[in-house]
Amino acid sequence: MTGILGWQWSDQVEFSHDAVAMFEAIRNMIPPQLRDKVDPPDFRDMRRWGSLQAAEMVAYETYKEYERVYRKLSRKERYGYGRMRDICESQGVHPIPIRYHSAESLSEIIRQADYTTRIEEYWRKKRVTGNVGKKRV
Repeated sequence: MTGILGWQWSDQVEFSHDAVAMFEAIRNMIPPQLRDKVDPPDFRDMRRWGSLQAAEMVAYETYKEYERVYRKLSRKERYGYGRMRDICESQGVHPIPIRYHSAESLSEIIRQADYTTRIEEYWRKKRVTGNVGKKRV
Protein backbone atom coordinates (compact mmCIF):
# COMPACT_ATOMS: atom_id res chain seq x y z
CA MET A 1 0.00 0.00 0.00
CA THR A 2 1.60 3.20 -1.17
CA GLY A 3 -1.28 5.51 -1.99
CA ILE A 4 -2.92 8.19 0.10
CA LEU A 5 -6.38 6.67 -0.25
CA GLY A 6 -7.14 3.04 0.51
CA TRP A 7 -10.24 0.89 0.50
CA GLN A 8 -10.87 -1.86 3.00
CA TRP A 9 -13.62 -4.34 2.25
CA SER A 10 -14.99 -7.36 4.02
CA ASP A 11 -13.54 -10.48 2.47
CA GLN A 12 -16.99 -11.85 1.69
CA VAL A 13 -16.83 -13.52 -1.70
CA GLU A 14 -19.99 -11.86 -3.04
CA PHE A 15 -18.42 -8.40 -2.62
CA SER A 16 -14.93 -8.95 -4.01
CA HIS A 17 -15.83 -8.91 -7.71
CA ASP A 18 -18.06 -5.83 -7.31
CA ALA A 19 -15.43 -4.04 -5.21
CA VAL A 20 -12.71 -4.59 -7.80
CA ALA A 21 -15.03 -3.53 -10.64
CA MET A 22 -16.07 -0.38 -8.74
CA PHE A 23 -12.44 0.41 -7.94
CA GLU A 24 -11.42 0.10 -11.61
CA ALA A 25 -14.33 2.29 -12.76
CA ILE A 26 -13.52 5.02 -10.22
CA ARG A 27 -9.77 4.76 -10.84
CA ASN A 28 -10.34 5.28 -14.57
CA MET A 29 -12.14 8.57 -13.82
CA ILE A 30 -9.20 9.86 -11.77
CA PRO A 31 -6.64 11.98 -13.65
CA PRO A 32 -3.67 9.78 -14.69
CA GLN A 33 -1.18 11.66 -12.50
CA LEU A 34 -3.24 10.83 -9.38
CA ARG A 35 -4.07 7.17 -10.07
CA ASP A 36 -1.07 5.81 -8.19
CA LYS A 37 -2.32 7.61 -5.07
CA VAL A 38 -5.31 5.24 -4.78
CA ASP A 39 -4.61 1.71 -3.58
CA PRO A 40 -6.70 -1.23 -4.80
CA PRO A 41 -9.27 -2.77 -2.44
CA ASP A 42 -7.83 -4.59 0.57
CA PHE A 43 -10.00 -7.51 1.70
CA ARG A 44 -10.05 -8.39 5.41
CA ASP A 45 -11.95 -10.63 7.78
CA MET A 46 -14.74 -8.53 9.29
CA ARG A 47 -14.80 -10.75 12.39
CA ARG A 48 -11.29 -9.57 13.26
CA TRP A 49 -11.56 -5.90 12.21
CA GLY A 50 -13.89 -3.77 14.32
CA SER A 51 -13.52 -0.87 11.90
CA LEU A 52 -15.07 -3.00 9.14
CA GLN A 53 -17.93 -3.98 11.43
CA ALA A 54 -18.54 -0.32 12.22
CA ALA A 55 -18.38 0.64 8.55
CA GLU A 56 -20.84 -2.13 7.69
CA MET A 57 -23.26 -0.87 10.36
CA VAL A 58 -22.99 2.73 9.13
CA ALA A 59 -23.46 1.64 5.51
CA TYR A 60 -26.48 -0.52 6.33
CA GLU A 61 -28.23 2.09 8.47
CA THR A 62 -27.52 4.80 5.91
CA TYR A 63 -28.87 2.62 3.11
CA LYS A 64 -32.06 1.89 5.05
CA GLU A 65 -32.58 5.59 5.84
CA TYR A 66 -31.94 6.53 2.20
CA GLU A 67 -34.47 3.90 1.12
CA ARG A 68 -37.03 5.29 3.59
CA VAL A 69 -36.57 8.89 2.42
CA TYR A 70 -36.20 8.15 -1.30
CA ARG A 71 -39.25 5.89 -1.48
CA LYS A 72 -41.23 8.17 0.87
CA LEU A 73 -42.03 5.26 3.16
CA SER A 74 -44.27 5.99 6.13
CA ARG A 75 -42.10 4.13 8.65
CA LYS A 76 -40.17 6.14 11.20
CA GLU A 77 -36.42 6.60 11.27
CA ARG A 78 -34.50 3.45 12.26
CA TYR A 79 -33.02 3.33 15.75
CA GLY A 80 -29.44 2.82 14.47
CA TYR A 81 -29.58 5.80 12.14
CA GLY A 82 -31.06 7.94 14.90
CA ARG A 83 -28.19 6.97 17.22
CA MET A 84 -25.63 7.87 14.54
CA ARG A 85 -27.33 11.27 14.17
CA ASP A 86 -27.30 11.73 17.96
CA ILE A 87 -23.58 10.92 18.12
CA CYS A 88 -22.82 13.44 15.36
CA GLU A 89 -24.89 16.12 17.08
CA SER A 90 -23.19 15.46 20.42
CA GLN A 91 -19.86 16.11 18.67
CA GLY A 92 -21.14 19.36 17.13
CA VAL A 93 -21.45 17.89 13.64
CA HIS A 94 -24.60 19.15 11.89
CA PRO A 95 -26.03 17.69 9.75
CA ILE A 96 -24.92 14.06 9.83
CA PRO A 97 -21.93 13.86 7.43
CA ILE A 98 -23.51 11.49 4.95
CA ARG A 99 -24.54 12.74 1.55
CA TYR A 100 -26.90 11.10 -0.88
CA HIS A 101 -25.84 11.55 -4.48
CA SER A 102 -27.78 11.70 -7.69
CA ALA A 103 -26.48 11.42 -11.23
CA GLU A 104 -26.43 15.23 -11.32
CA SER A 105 -24.44 15.65 -8.09
CA LEU A 106 -21.89 13.03 -9.19
CA SER A 107 -21.56 14.74 -12.57
CA GLU A 108 -20.90 18.03 -10.78
CA ILE A 109 -18.16 16.42 -8.65
CA ILE A 110 -16.51 15.03 -11.79
CA ARG A 111 -16.85 18.41 -13.55
CA GLN A 112 -15.19 20.17 -10.61
CA ALA A 113 -12.39 17.59 -10.50
CA ASP A 114 -11.78 18.04 -14.24
CA TYR A 115 -11.72 21.84 -13.82
CA THR A 116 -9.26 21.60 -10.92
CA THR A 117 -7.05 19.22 -12.88
CA ARG A 118 -6.98 21.62 -15.85
CA ILE A 119 -5.97 24.52 -13.59
CA GLU A 120 -3.24 22.45 -11.91
CA GLU A 121 -1.93 21.34 -15.30
CA TYR A 122 -1.88 24.94 -16.55
CA TRP A 123 0.17 26.12 -13.57
CA ARG A 124 2.47 23.10 -13.73
CA LYS A 125 3.28 23.94 -17.35
CA LYS A 126 3.77 27.63 -16.46
CA ARG A 127 6.29 26.68 -13.76
CA VAL A 128 8.14 24.30 -16.09
CA THR A 129 8.46 26.88 -18.85
CA GLY A 130 9.51 29.61 -16.42
CA ASN A 131 6.77 32.02 -17.43
CA VAL A 132 5.60 32.75 -13.89
CA GLY A 133 6.58 36.13 -12.51
CA LYS A 134 8.19 37.50 -15.65
CA LYS A 135 7.22 41.03 -16.48
CA ARG A 136 5.63 41.48 -19.87
CA VAL A 137 6.60 44.46 -21.94
